[in-house]
Amino acid sequence: MWADNQTKVVNFENDLATYTEWSFTDLTCTTGETIGSGNSAVTTNPHGGSYFAKTSLSSGSWAVTKSKIATPISLVCYYTKCTTNTNASSLFKIQVSSDGSEWTDVSSGKTMNNVTGGTWEELSADLSKYSDVYVRVYYKGTTAIRALDDITLTYDPGVIVNVAGVSLNKNSTSIVEGQTETLTATISPNDATDQIVNWTSSEESVATVSDGVVTAVSPGTSTITVTTNDGGFTATCEVTVTAKPAVAVTFDLSTNIFSFPEGSSKKTTASNNYTYGGYTINLAGGGSGNGYYWNTDGYFIMGKSGCALTFPAFPFNVSKIKVYGTSGASTGVKQNIFVGETAVSTETTGAKDVVNEYEIAAGYQAAGNVYVLKVTSNHNTQISKIEIIGYVNATIAASGYSTIAKACGLDFSQATPAGLEAYVASAVTASGVTLSPITAAPKNTGVILKGAAGTEYTIPVKEGAAAVGTNYLKAAVSAYNCAANEVYILKGGKFCKVTAASTVPAGKAYLLASDVPASAPELEFNFGGTTGINSVDSGQVTVNSSEVYNLAGQRVAQPSKGLYIVNGKKVVIK
Repeated sequence: MWADNQTKVVNFENDLATYTEWSFTDLTCTTGETIGSGNSAVTTNPHGGSYFAKTSLSSGSWAVTKSKIATPISLVCYYTKCTTNTNASSLFKIQVSSDGSEWTDVSSGKTMNNVTGGTWEELSADLSKYSDVYVRVYYKGTTAIRALDDITLTYDPGVIVNVAGVSLNKNSTSIVEGQTETLTATISPNDATDQIVNWTSSEESVATVSDGVVTAVSPGTSTITVTTNDGGFTATCEVTVTAKPAVAVTFDLSTNIFSFPEGSSKKTTASNNYTYGGYTINLAGGGSGNGYYWNTDGYFIMGKSGCALTFPAFPFNVSKIKVYGTSGASTGVKQNIFVGETAVSTETTGAKDVVNEYEIAAGYQAAGNVYVLKVTSNHNTQISKIEIIGYVNATIAASGYSTIAKACGLDFSQATPAGLEAYVASAVTASGVTLSPITAAPKNTGVILKGAAGTEYTIPVKEGAAAVGTNYLKAAVSAYNCAANEVYILKGGKFCKVTAASTVPAGKAYLLASDVPASAPELEFNFGGTTGINSVDSGQVTVNSSEVYNLAGQRVAQPSKGLYIVNGKKVVIK
């Protein structure tokens, strides 16, 4: 179907985002105002309506069509200056481009030194000899503020093919927090005249979208919707944002935290140990001509083939080592992770502006392995940061509970499979232990785990986890030899006093008997709060069926009405 000539108009009366067929650089909408001060002040009112656009303090500003115009006819717009300071080279132009990068001047306005501040000038161009081009109004000149208003682009739409629908390359996807993914919209039919689409996110706190590029902001879900300009057809993609993997250890080499030799003049090949934050690494330069040092531009450099960085043995399993390159790093340098002489990951090539992620082979992830980052080609590598990604495993006992205590912080919120709960012992009475939920814990913290019996959970290691507050659980990071009646350990879903000299295994948690107000042989769990029980009198709760304690931890043989501890839980007896 042939149509009459049509126009694409920008009058700047609305937010720039509403002009979906145009894109803008360094332009903002404003109403009439006096811009500048002293002798340079100019009062500028809109050419029409209530608003116009002003340039920012930039030497390049423009409004450009988002898609090519098959048969343009003409463009008319209006411009002026908002401050009097100017020079002879500052002016507005109408330009066209077949590829969006190389632009041809079609028409130019007056230079700003010939324009009266606040007085609008017309700029127009005949575009009829051009076809299939982008069209833009462009300002080039000094950083003084200029004004633009009422752009009207007239074109021949030719045969109009209406949009019949739109689809996306995915209807659901998962993105890690902080990362991006590009969704592709396909309009049908593919020769539809209007190919413009608009993108929206239902939850911008979770994910944002711009021209199909989805940015994961925080964990959660958001629906990304693409809508056609012609016909308003829509397609959606459900985006799930997952939490950024916990980092076990970070070595930020943008500063010289290890006190490496500083500057190329101090480069060395010597095998030396360097310590920071309780971690000791070893550096060895390898053969002649090799070496390592810290560059004052903010990165560590080592090479060439044979140069090696040896990590300490970590007290957790290691699944991945991430090595951050720099903008000046080699594109040809080859690197890999080794245990002894065995490569335990996949060799990478290039370190320039990339993060090389070394997935550690399953058989080499165990705690205690010594990993070595080696340069394996005749190049130098530049490193700004290294991250160690680690985890521990915990199996839940038949009771549905277990304890854990590690010499590393743990992130229970990202444990797999889902369903693991973690608690600390925030209070202890003569008959019960009050459990308070946590999502993470720093190193050397005793924790109670609740999950599916017999299930092994993988728990990410997390550096910098915040303290958990009051916690009566003690951490046996290494095996703890205890005397008779000294500790309570988890057994059968409750804490039981150990009546003979024993050993608390490494990696477990326990309670000290000295923290228990009365010497009860067993302590039940209380998950907080009270349980109201209607129509229960004191005769229904006897010492034969339940051990009852008052809130002071004293055993009560025949309780009357009130609040008591029964089987480790707070109970209101009415």
